[in-house]
Amino acid sequence: MRSRAAGSFAVLACVVSSFWRLGTHPALFWDEGWTLAAARNWVELGWVGQLLQGVPESLGLAGQVEVVAPVALSFPARRDLLSPPGSTTSVEVPITDVMPASYLARLQVDGAHSPLSSDATGAFVAPLVVVP
Repeated sequence: MRSRAAGSFAVLACVVSSFWRLGTHPALFWDEGWTLAAARNWVELGWVGQLLQGVPESLGLAGQVEVVAPVALSFPARRDLLSPPGSTTSVEVPITDVMPASYLARLQVDGAHSPLSSDATGAFVAPLVVVP
């Protein structure tokens, strides 16, 4: 009987605590800030890594490019990296330090996302960008 009451109390405490202060969030930890800084440098300066008094340094604590890349993709693209205005069927965005591979990529234009395609198993397969 006591174990059932203790279990019920534990479940109730978990439910209540999961809704506690939903409008707030903790500050970034230093390692998240480090990764965020490396991603911002990549987007704004074309350098994947940290800056030490304005001089490019290695990624350091930010980890690998695979960790920084998804964060970097969340920043708006620099205007000077985009193709000139007008009608076009392609946009070229020069990036460096990306491992050659095939990547899933999405484009957002005026709030509209490019559609995703999936195979029979439900895994996303397109749109695909190949980095040679």
